[in-house]
Amino acid sequence: MSKMGSYQSIQCLRAIAVLMVALVHLYPQQVAIGAAGVDIFFVISGFIMATIGARETPSTFAVRRVARIVPLYWAVTLFMCALALKPGLFSNFTFDIPRLAMSLFFIPYRDIDGIIWPLVKVGWTLNLEIFFYAVFMLCLLTARPVLAAIGAILVLVVVGLLLDPQQAAPITWTSPLLVEFLFGMLIAILPRVKRLVPGLAITAGGVIWFAIAALSQVTPDNEGWRFVVWGGGAALLVLGCLSLEEAGGWPRILRPLALLGDASYSFYLLHGLVIALVAKLLGHGLVAGIVVLVVSTIVSFLSLHLFERPAARIVRRVLSREPAIRT
Repeated sequence: MSKMGSYQSIQCLRAIAVLMVALVHLYPQQVAIGAAGVDIFFVISGFIMATIGARETPSTFAVRRVARIVPLYWAVTLFMCALALKPGLFSNFTFDIPRLAMSLFFIPYRDIDGIIWPLVKVGWTLNLEIFFYAVFMLCLLTARPVLAAIGAILVLVVVGLLLDPQQAAPITWTSPLLVEFLFGMLIAILPRVKRLVPGLAITAGGVIWFAIAALSQVTPDNEGWRFVVWGGGAALLVLGCLSLEEAGGWPRILRPLALLGDASYSFYLLHGLVIALVAKLLGHGLVAGIVVLVVSTIVSFLSLHLFERPAARIVRRVLSREPAIRT
């Protein structure tokens, strides 16, 4: 386990997931399966909350999640708004005060094209993530928070299927994608096979699952069967990699990948800005893509150490006066 108390395999999967997301943003037609990196993140989040978050009080849980998510997201959102004030710099980015407020406070809304996206487009996943945190925090008031959270998610998804809401917030808060958090929680609480061969088989099953999805060129929507088409593969990968590590079969050579996993949140939020900048200088193509990945990696590590972690410590100190322990 790493110093933050999480598995090396999980950190490696975070790195793989964020690289997948970057690739789909660089080459959307060629690497559509890269969008499934988000599904890996959701499964991981469910696992981490059921493993670490379930041991926290509701107030401590809230403080730690806010400190982890909010400072960098707000900084990136406000930075983009500041850049947009210069005419011609961001031709496709506009904002107003209501949309800025809803973006900052994770309230889903439809943009001018009718898509449920905040100002920082990748933040749509954070809207879902924060809602899951809110549900989980309420479930911490019960005797068995993980089981309560699983039940709450099932109820929300069924309600969404029955009522078929059309407004942005209810669509998000009853999305079938919530099931991917459920997958992660089940992985946390159910017995895992801690043996090398089954771990390899399960991991291979996840890879094959994604390969079949990629070859079939299926691009499921968030309100449909995405939680099966991509979420199923994500769950197998998480389960398989955990089993491998617990069996002692996780290769140390992947340590650099785990380090990128530490910076994956910064990478996730900042790589879009890097893509926009590199596109202006180098256009698109293979060379530009390599430059984006290298620069995004460097920027994400700088962000992690110079902003993300220091800001989280400050927020924790202000909100709870407790030592900051990264989760």
